[in-house]
Amino acid sequence: MPKKVPKIIMSLIMKFGKDLLKGMVQEQVKKFQAPEFEEKMAKVIADKIPDTDAFPNDLQIELIKDVIDKVTDELAESVDLEAD
Repeated sequence: MPKKVPKIIMSLIMKFGKDLLKGMVQEQVKKFQAPEFEEKMAKVIADKIPDTDAFPNDLQIELIKDVIDKVTDELAESVDLEAD
């Protein structure tokens, strides 16, 4: 029967895993905050919305980018990063 892993080793492994996961999430959030990503996602979403005279595609893109920016700012703050 295998021996039990000492608590200190298990806690070190857990801390390492948490730190590794947090670092990976932070890197992904930084990618989401990039202006290029926000622009790309805004265009994809705006293409799905019908254009009208009152709400043309360029206005849709600007509004959607603003929403994406606010979402990514909240996401960044939740993982201890600065909002952009």
